[in-house]
Amino acid sequence: MLHIPGLIEFFDRLAKNIRDNPDLKFTPEFFEMTREEQMKFHFNIAKKQLEVDKNLYFYEAESSLFSPSSINPGISPLLLNYGMFDSALKKLGSDEQYAKLKDDVKKMRKLGCYA
Repeated sequence: MLHIPGLIEFFDRLAKNIRDNPDLKFTPEFFEMTREEQMKFHFNIAKKQLEVDKNLYFYEAESSLFSPSSINPGISPLLLNYGMFDSALKKLGSDEQYAKLKDDVKKMRKLGCYA
């Protein structure tokens, strides 16, 4: 059996936050929403997560901020920016380039573009 220290406590906090804050609860209606409605839904959940427990939902991972996709399934407007763009800057850019851009990327003043 795999044991990761603090994992049970992490999910206990997560469950308590969702029980105490209905705005954090994912709904099946999400899959019937338009893409624009899904994006707004995700932004509203992210905003509530920041209000409720910033350190639980948005913590420093190896290269960027991270929000577990298991909490917010589907398309998230934050995943590409934090998961790919910030990671690419950190891994492929120089230390100077990353230092110059990281605050703007994490505050979403500069966004990655994908086509």
